[in-house]
Amino acid sequence: MTAAPTDAPPFTSYVDTLLTVFARDPDRSVVTSADGQDVTAGDLHATVHRMAAVLRTHGVDRGRTVSVLSRNRPEALAARYAVNLLGARVVLLYEGMAAETLSRMVESAETVLLLVDPDLHDTARALLDGCTGSRPEAMTFGPPPATPPRSAPTCSPPVPPSPSPRPSPARSAPRTTGASGTPAERPASPRESG
Repeated sequence: MTAAPTDAPPFTSYVDTLLTVFARDPDRSVVTSADGQDVTAGDLHATVHRMAAVLRTHGVDRGRTVSVLSRNRPEALAARYAVNLLGARVVLLYEGMAAETLSRMVESAETVLLLVDPDLHDTARALLDGCTGSRPEAMTFGPPPATPPRSAPTCSPPVPPSPSPRPSPARSAPRTTGASGTPAERPASPRESG
């Protein structure tokens, strides 16, 4: 019988590793938005922690699921990191899918919070209207067009880093394409779960 190793290194999530790298060189450009704006490592680091603090106040923690309906934008990347930092799962939704399909995906993943690109406000409304059970809380990355602003994850003051959660079996929820019907969740491999 082999004894369990006692000198195992502490768990470090991929988000912890990325945040450490971002903190080392905060002035380095790490993301360029669709409109050509550079986001520095320091800005992304701070945004991830602000989002995590806000998400925590909305009940996001280990074992919970957050769905993100967004185009390719820095806030969506920060949201993914923030959700995973809290030990929760992320489901990335694709705007090109029918609202009914998106609704079923949100419900099947037991989404507690839907984060939405403000440009996809109408798609999000149709998605939520299509939910047959309880609807998740919804927040946007900024004010929807022609709508008064609502508290968004990027509007909270910075907070110190939170301790890394214990590993979770899957921190993201990859989906099949849905070629034969509704996209189905499949277990994330260790490579994908980050």
